[in-house]
Amino acid sequence: MQDDKFKRILFIYSIIIILTAIISLIVVILFVDSKQKGCLKNKDISNIHILKNNNVNKKIKFEGKISKILYKENITKIYINKNNIKMVINYEGKKKFNTLDVIIVDGIIKKTSKKDKKIYINSNKIYKINTKEHKYNINEKINKNHIIITIKQVIFLPKETMIFLRVENNSNIDFKLYSHSSKIYQLNNEYNTIYSINEIDIPSIISKNNNYDGVIVFSNISILPFKLLIKSNSNDFIFDINI
Repeated sequence: MQDDKFKRILFIYSIIIILTAIISLIVVILFVDSKQKGCLKNKDISNIHILKNNNVNKKIKFEGKISKILYKENITKIYINKNNIKMVINYEGKKKFNTLDVIIVDGIIKKTSKKDKKIYINSNKIYKINTKEHKYNINEKINKNHIIITIKQVIFLPKETMIFLRVENNSNIDFKLYSHSSKIYQLNNEYNTIYSINEIDIPSIISKNNNYDGVIVFSNISILPFKLLIKSNSNDFIFDINI
């Protein structure tokens, strides 16, 4: 009888130990996951608080110009000076970069040094921003209530991205086009228009049974797929532009 009692007690203690270990593991996983939540961006790098240790293991996305680059076996070490903070990136991908290339870094903060003003980042996702002109014919069309907007061409320039479009109002009423409020969404970044160019005096009010051609200009973005939002008083036109 005593042996049976001892076995039951031992079994209960074993269960308690196993449950305690499982709970501890879950707590650790949740803690690490909570540390990784949130994504730091360009605007955060101007704040000295980014150098705090509590930003370790957080995601970070930013763009900058390469000041120095070293190739070591399977790792490329990239240095970027941004807002008086030195970004040291361990890149594990296969792309090749050069000094003075402008890139977008998508990675994880592994270490910070407030004394040296350095952030150490691991990344396998780095995108090069174009420094030459690249033209792409798109011809994407959306028709809403007989109002048609066609994205004819996208031109990527060193400092600008130009969207060439045609607006057709085949309805029986006038409508307002808010081209100055257009937006581009790419890599979790949002870009507003810089200005618009009127090829054939594209007005804000598009009169019925009329067609207009024009250009909307944004700051330079990566040569990658993006979403384009064009607003009007009746509908929003959202394009998925695949480059």
